Amino acid sequence: MPPNNNIHLKQNLQKLIDFIEVHLEEELTLEQLAIVIGYSPYHLHHIFTAFTGESLGGYIRKRRLSLAVRWLQQSSMRITDIALRCGYQTPAAFSKGFRQAFGITPSELRKNKPFLLLHDQLSIKVDIARSIEMEFKIIERSEQRVLTVERKGQLNNDFTVTADKAFNILDKFIDDHNLRSFVGYCLGITPDDTLSATPEENRYIAGYFITREFPVPEHNEVKQIIFPVGKFAVFEHHGEYETLWKTWKAIYHEWLPQSEYTPRDAMPFEVYVKNKFEYKKEEMLTEIYIPIE
Repeated sequence: MPPNNNIHLKQNLQKLIDFIEVHLEEELTLEQLAIVIGYSPYHLHHIFTAFTGESLGGYIRKRRLSLAVRWLQQSSMRITDIALRCGYQTPAAFSKGFRQAFGITPSELRKNKPFLLLHDQLSIKVDIARSIEMEFKIIERSEQRVLTVERKGQLNNDFTVTADKAFNILDKFIDDHNLRSFVGYCLGITPDDTLSATPEENRYIAGYFITREFPVPEHNEVKQIIFPVGKFAVFEHHGEYETLWKTWKAIYHEWLPQSEYTPRDAMPFEVYVKNKFEYKKEEMLTEIYIPIE
């Protein structure tokens, strides 16, 4: 992507939103939507959240449920048929999602017809964003092994509880087998998007970079993965994890559209250089790695 292409990105994002609107009643995949906007699936949901303030999957669910409200109030379609048209596999799943969104069930809405606040189609304001400076460094990573534990579950767009559970298992494994001298910095990976996985199914992968070869004892949850070679733009976040989202947003909302770099088709991740277990909040340091061409 050429530098200062903020307008181009916003136009493509609106093109994506318009495409979603036309195809709301069809199955939508992350790969399909990534082609529309012209970015890797690994980065699409970060871009969408940075510019809209909500998740891609969450937005699509809200728009489908808003359509469902109109069908329930203005048509005689069966609730089962409406559920299928909204992308739900069963009426029970549809009813659960509908209640979570509006506080009542589809049948209650059809019977009582109360006023509900619907989620309208988004409109991206296209303007010339001010230029900002973000400090970063470009590095080349060689292939490296990582010791990992995977856990599922995202609460209010936050992985804190899940991450703590994963690291507790991983740290116990490392200490029980006297492997602390064989590992380096810890890291976190969130490989799933909100379109292909529900918040409950979203994965958090806790890991430690392996710095020296050793035979890994068998464990039903501790695995090894290989980080491939590649170029990364690396950003620093100072302070507590609760504000990490601000740095992620700045990267995708401010830095990326105005940079000369193109995101590579690989997962971004966080490295906890000074983590919360060893440092005070104000001393904590997290590095955010964005794969680039």
